[in-house]
Amino acid sequence: MMDIERAEQIHKELFQTVDYFKPMWQDQAETIDPLRGYFGEDPMQPKLPNYQKVLSGYPKHVLEVLSSGLTGGLGGPNRPWYKAGLDDTDLMEFQPVKEWLTLSTEIMFDIYAKSSTWYPTSRFMYEELGLFGTGASAMLPDYEEVLYRRPFTIGQYALGCDYKGKVNSFAYDFYKTAEQLVGEFGRNNVSARVRDMYDYNTNKYQKVKIKYIITPNPERDAGKRDNRNMPFTACYWEPGSENKRFLKHSGFEDFPINAPRWSHVNPLVPWGYGTAYKILGDVNNLYSLEEEKLLGAAMVVRGPVQADASIKGEINLTPQGINRTTAAHPNGGIRPVYEKGLDLQALRVLIQDKKQDIDVASLKDLFLMAQQGGDVQKTAYEIAIKNEEKLLLLGPVLENLYAEKLKPEVSRSWNIAMKAGVLPPPPAELQGKEIKIEFISVLAQAQKQIGIAEIERSLQFNMQLSQLAPYAVDNTDWDEAAIEYNRKLGLSPKIQKSRDRRDAERQAQAESAAAQQNAASMMSLAQGAKTLSDTKLGQNSALDAIVNGGAAQ
Repeated sequence: MMDIERAEQIHKELFQTVDYFKPMWQDQAETIDPLRGYFGEDPMQPKLPNYQKVLSGYPKHVLEVLSSGLTGGLGGPNRPWYKAGLDDTDLMEFQPVKEWLTLSTEIMFDIYAKSSTWYPTSRFMYEELGLFGTGASAMLPDYEEVLYRRPFTIGQYALGCDYKGKVNSFAYDFYKTAEQLVGEFGRNNVSARVRDMYDYNTNKYQKVKIKYIITPNPERDAGKRDNRNMPFTACYWEPGSENKRFLKHSGFEDFPINAPRWSHVNPLVPWGYGTAYKILGDVNNLYSLEEEKLLGAAMVVRGPVQADASIKGEINLTPQGINRTTAAHPNGGIRPVYEKGLDLQALRVLIQDKKQDIDVASLKDLFLMAQQGGDVQKTAYEIAIKNEEKLLLLGPVLENLYAEKLKPEVSRSWNIAMKAGVLPPPPAELQGKEIKIEFISVLAQAQKQIGIAEIERSLQFNMQLSQLAPYAVDNTDWDEAAIEYNRKLGLSPKIQKSRDRRDAERQAQAESAAAQQNAASMMSLAQGAKTLSDTKLGQNSALDAIVNGGAAQ
């Protein structure tokens, strides 16, 4: 079973990769957002950032656009962003199952909306993902709000993953006062030092460091249901404690930490890379240009001056200041050292170009469109039409976020809600069935619509071509074009006929048309026969010619 020595070893091994990445994270934070990350500071104290390196707020603004765009584009509070279903489409049509899925999904969205931590944590994580490439939060049950999410900033925590690259281990250091430790873990579980601090009111509010890990529990007894035999074990301890026992040893049925990556090179490394590594050079260049602009302006307004020996006393450069000189030196006085003017327009152009480079690398336009409200289909269509190339570039990132962030979040939130008893009991037909989540957010719909503009252009061209060469449109399979167009629009397959039904109806229509044509032919023949029977012979008619075997006279 887990003991203090083993827990300390796991904690140390997990934090080794943190120490490797810290210099890169620290440079990204200091350059773009100094409020992010902890790199040796006391995590219990408010961070006092150093803004000396941040000469423009534009990179931080771009990061905020990214996080807002992803929050609104993938799962914002203003509209449903996923729907629950089953792989078994026939079972989904069973009314009790359909009603349960609909009602349960509505309850979950109501829980997200009322939670004080769900959407703020998502936005926090998207900023961490864009800046550092990795985000992390814990999702835990909450008595008042059903679920509670606790975000972490880079440098506070460490991660580990299994052989498939799935994050399954977590380490974290935090600080609490003696009073808080006794209140959370009980007086008998804390160290003697903490008990003395609490009992004798000496240093009662002094912070004490606590270590924490969550890791798979391979030694568990699957036949037992207690905390120590859960699939994941969770341990709290006070490092250096004399009693060598955990403050708390519990567990989780599923991994409570959500730790997605923006993109990665090695899937077995739990840390990713965000957009910061792509724009960091442009950001530094932007700061250099801003510094040149400020320096140039200072040279014009309060630049260095030169004064000849005729100046009496100290040089006074204040408004309405007086400097005394002598008439013996007509060209004397005070002059600027540099008389070359500042080309502010050229600097503005260079700065704007650099901002545009940052916009392109960070896909700012795409995320701005994802923030738009209104109809989801319309917004998704506009994004797909105007930003198809950017969506293709963002595709791998979105797939990472679906797999590593959104799906685990939805799955764990449903599990927590089920255990809390806030969801209705599922129908018996759902026993053993896995709920399938389909994302229907703006960006998810836009991804499905990639290529729709090409289909529209092809159909328009064929319509124009049909006026010149009607036979040329036979090259297009119109049925498949309609199916593909509807699929990319994200329309439900229920509104589209199956191929078997479509072919059967067409065959029935063809047979009905043929029968009508045959009936019309028979009617025409019958009418002709009647006309012949009513025609008299000897009237020099066509009938006389037929009877006589020659032409009429």
